[in-house]
Amino acid sequence: ISQDDPYDTSYSVTFLMIRRPPRSTRKESSAASDVYKRQVPGFLFMVPVLQKLDIYMYDRAIVSYLKSSGNTYRVAHMQGHMKQSISYLEKQGTYIFIDMSSGYYYACQDQVESYMYPENNVKRRYKKRKPRSYKDIDALFVPSDFVANNLNKAGVNVPQVRVPFGADTSVTPTYRSPKNEADSTITFLFTGYVGRRKGVHYLFEAWKKLCEENKNNIQLLLCGQVTADMREEVEVMKETYRNIEFCGFVDMSEYYPKADIFVFPTLFEGSAKVVYEAMSYGLPVITTENAGSIIEHEKDGIIVPLGDSDRLYEAMKELVENNRKRNTLGAAGRKTVEGYTWDDYAKSIVAQYLLKL
Repeated sequence: ISQDDPYDTSYSVTFLMIRRPPRSTRKESSAASDVYKRQVPGFLFMVPVLQKLDIYMYDRAIVSYLKSSGNTYRVAHMQGHMKQSISYLEKQGTYIFIDMSSGYYYACQDQVESYMYPENNVKRRYKKRKPRSYKDIDALFVPSDFVANNLNKAGVNVPQVRVPFGADTSVTPTYRSPKNEADSTITFLFTGYVGRRKGVHYLFEAWKKLCEENKNNIQLLLCGQVTADMREEVEVMKETYRNIEFCGFVDMSEYYPKADIFVFPTLFEGSAKVVYEAMSYGLPVITTENAGSIIEHEKDGIIVPLGDSDRLYEAMKELVENNRKRNTLGAAGRKTVEGYTWDDYAKSIVAQYLLKL
């Protein structure tokens, strides 16, 4: 907390933040891995089945570091439930926050997987677990009502602090001019893992219907890694529809300006940051309630029911045909997201720290 911060910081307080580097960062960047190992000695496991061991060893390394440093902390802000670190800090009288950036999956596993695999002939990817109690945590940061409701459903009886995520509102909205020509192309954009949990199979069903009427003037860009559960369907769509492009990992700042509509029919999130990003670029957004977004239906975006390809198709069709609504929702979304910057997020988090002093 700097001295020019709007909060009075005339006293000295020590804060601790514990965050494991994302697996993708550790795997793809040797530099990041070197820093990770140098700062917190431990092991790195890239094989998913050993992830629990990775977390366990990281947790032990954190406790070892805390003991050797001799520091005491008034507030700790953690990502993930690391049992050993929490136990140590609790004994030191540290107030512990945990980020719940995503919902608690096992509280709604049956619902989500029924939409992921509606054919009911695919074995569960995850075993059922009892919800973690979080009884040793002082408070949880949650980014959306979806996450809060999800935790309540799981019976997690811990104080929650709702702090929505932010967006970079310094980007210039790329409102594309209204398209009235019969031969103009409307571009839909999706970004994220191209998989069933993101509802991509429902997007494909909606796309098939949309192409029956508008095949020559629509395009779909999908940015992100294709997951194993969608590879076969992706290959079929590639062969059948020439107006779909699978872009892989790309710089999204180059792709948002190319789009007219952002579509994200996800089945489970926390508060999807890609929705904030699309809104900051002035794109009208079609998503689901489980995206945990800041969108209000028909005011600054469109919310469609979970796993409903028919309603998704209708929303997509309406925005293709209605230039005015497309532009109105895009402009309204941009205005909404201007109230959710990363500076606002940081100040809200710091305010909670200071309340616990």
